[in-house]
Amino acid sequence: MAVTLAAGYPTFTGITIPELYPVELLIKIYAKTVVSKICSTDHQDELKKAGDVAHIRLVPTLTRKTGSIGADMVPNVTAFTSVDLVIDQLGYFDEEVDNIIAKQSNIDILNTLQDAIAKSDAVATDAAVLAGIATTASSANEGATAGTKTSSYDLGASTLSVAIADTNALDKLLDLIAVLKEQNVDEDIWCVIPSWYARKLKSSDLKQANEMGDNTSVARSGLLGKIDGVEIWESNNMTGVSDTYTCWYAHAGHKSAIAFAETISDLRVVEPTERFAKQVQMQTVYGYKTVNPDYLATLYCRPSA
Repeated sequence: MAVTLAAGYPTFTGITIPELYPVELLIKIYAKTVVSKICSTDHQDELKKAGDVAHIRLVPTLTRKTGSIGADMVPNVTAFTSVDLVIDQLGYFDEEVDNIIAKQSNIDILNTLQDAIAKSDAVATDAAVLAGIATTASSANEGATAGTKTSSYDLGASTLSVAIADTNALDKLLDLIAVLKEQNVDEDIWCVIPSWYARKLKSSDLKQANEMGDNTSVARSGLLGKIDGVEIWESNNMTGVSDTYTCWYAHAGHKSAIAFAETISDLRVVEPTERFAKQVQMQTVYGYKTVNPDYLATLYCRPSA
């Protein structure tokens, strides 16, 4: 019984006082996903038709030569290169419910499971991609001397992570953006930062709501707003790594830096022959790759004490 009984007093709970299980389930809040916002999915439709590898050809980098009047020009034969987007990741769910339990339950267990599986799958894929790209930026776009032209930006390094406080959260984010601009990326830039960083940012010099691009400066779908024209995304799917401190990778990039494709996403309900039951199954097959590391910058950081 919910209220303590005196010694010898009879129990009524479960006899004359029913124990209730409300039909409405307690809400589950899933982490916001950002992969579709920061990755290129240009090759996804082609790969869904057929194939497990996309050979993505790159535009070559050309060098202008210096000449003089009367001198012959020296031709250059440009070699085209490509990078491969391989569909090599498979994840699945397989949840079984006995038929008797499903029929006697006062909630629709199968539909509840299907919805939970689909949402959990999206979160798991998002977390896998964010972890996979963590160390794939160009060497000029990370480390204590980042910046392909100036080498003047400290974006942290192993055992030398940058401590992020209210006083420098905005400044370090602008450093991350500046490193990309030294690679000639000056538009359509995104940033994705861990949730704790977003908290520091909101308490930093960025105090006016309109600087975050809306009237309230509240994250609604992971998008905090814009700084200097750059979209700032908050993610709770980024995982800390063990170092001298627990550290995180924050990123800035252009959508063309990372290619992503999900080629198969099957959801089904099957009945095993050995048991009277139903199994809710989902399979996801996908791949991702940093195809242009020059367009991705990384800040190795930790929350300050």
